[in-house]
Amino acid sequence: MNSANPLSPKTPKKSIQIRQHIPKKSIIKEVVWIISNITAGNQQQVEAVYHAKLFPTLVCLLGQSAFDIKKEVAYAISHATNSGSHE
Repeated sequence: MNSANPLSPKTPKKSIQIRQHIPKKSIIKEVVWIISNITAGNQQQVEAVYHAKLFPTLVCLLGQSAFDIKKEVAYAISHATNSGSHE
């Protein structure tokens, strides 16, 4: 199967859910921007994003979205690596 196929086994279910429930690109970008702000916070905030299992969805968006969304995803992941724990 093609990895761009939303039914591909490699595509996280949350990513499919995001695209089904939030079809507007501008809204997805704003949601990722909010997550980026959270991951720029303290270790507890980064862990909350981790425990909410949002990182697989972010990685999926990084591979399959428009540039402006990819940029926000990259900020979110970068912030998490700077604010999170080493565990």
